Amino acid sequence: GHASAAGNEGHASAAGDYGHASAEGDRGHASAAGYGGHASAAGDSGHASAEGDYGHASAAGRYGIAAALGIEGKAQAAETGAIVLARWDIADGEYRLTRVFAGMVGQTYGPTTIKPATWYALGADGLPVEVTQ
Repeated sequence: GHASAAGNEGHASAAGDYGHASAEGDRGHASAAGYGGHASAAGDSGHASAEGDYGHASAAGRYGIAAALGIEGKAQAAETGAIVLARWDIADGEYRLTRVFAGMVGQTYGPTTIKPATWYALGADGLPVEVTQ
């Protein structure tokens, strides 16, 4: 399913596989919880969360936070924003959470400086890695 909230302080949630959630106004929240979902928060201080496997989260407004918490998730944020990433690795035939990262755009973590409007995934060393969408 798809969900959209267009006004300030709106909330949108898509819970099924390949769902998309978008919050366009300031202080809006968008969440995509299913496999392959995408979440986008375009207004200032918005939050976007992709919790399913292979999901993407984008926070395009000022002070937004994008969190990609599923297997092979990706996140990007605007110049004054932050990203949160999780890494899952296979052990004993199943995926297990092995690392979590939170960082601010403009800050340097290991060899990587988080750039605005750039997609990141979490590397095996627990540091963000720039990736293509």
